[in-house]
Amino acid sequence: MQRVLSTMTRQHLIEGVTTLFLLICAVASHYFLYPSMGQATQFNLLYLLPVIYLTYRLGFHWGAGMALAGWLAWIVTAFVLAPAELKTIGGLWQAIQLFIILFLTTTLINAARRHLNFVNRPQRDPLTSLPVRSEYMHQINQELTRSRRYNRPFSIIQLNVDNFRPFNESYGYRAGDQLLALMSHTVLECTRSTDAVARTGIDDFSILIPETRQAQAKEIAERLMERLQQIADNQHWPVTFTIAIATYNTLPPNADSVVRFNERLMQKAKATGKNIIKSESYTAKNSDNWESRYIRRS
Repeated sequence: MQRVLSTMTRQHLIEGVTTLFLLICAVASHYFLYPSMGQATQFNLLYLLPVIYLTYRLGFHWGAGMALAGWLAWIVTAFVLAPAELKTIGGLWQAIQLFIILFLTTTLINAARRHLNFVNRPQRDPLTSLPVRSEYMHQINQELTRSRRYNRPFSIIQLNVDNFRPFNESYGYRAGDQLLALMSHTVLECTRSTDAVARTGIDDFSILIPETRQAQAKEIAERLMERLQQIADNQHWPVTFTIAIATYNTLPPNADSVVRFNERLMQKAKATGKNIIKSESYTAKNSDNWESRYIRRS
């Protein structure tokens, strides 16, 4: 927590110093260019720079505050240079124009900022609020890059509900949605904040676990299986779960290869028997020759 606060303090300090520097440049150019311009109330585009910067970095309220500060700085500078000129109708009109331009700029930059955040935000599943498959693929690509750079393994746990369709048909889709929501909540409780959890299918959840070998991933999977089965038993739901653990000590070429490996591993687990945890390690030489272990649940 202290590290986060320290990082935030440094970030805000850098932004504050940068904004102050831009404002000083605007005031200095206004003051020193006055003799050549001949008008103290001449509009200066440099007053827009600190407003644009702070609005883009921190949002509308900070940008509006900077717009007001910049406008007041312009008023003070113009008054120091030529108080009589500022009191004329032309001077007052210039002040009003600058006020409108500064706040209009703040509004437009904030709108552009919100649009970019909306476009770039992770796509979420409406039922569980978890990232969907496209965002999950992006997370895998990031982890592949990180693992190659630092030569560290990672694991992926894939979770599936056994016979989910018959359960939906017998108990209703509301019960199915409730089951999926409880599963997502339980998965988040059993994982770390650094793990990436996503809903990758109708009844599929995937957990990307950085810097984790097979034994550690197995412990997480067993704990998760136990918690999920307790929930199902408490609700008197006749469902079980299958978990596939893929560990990547050797890295595949891309995210598509990771997903294919995970899906084939889940298919093997389902074919072997449901209510099972299956773990395998990826090998680049021949991804079909894997060493595997099965842990059957009682």
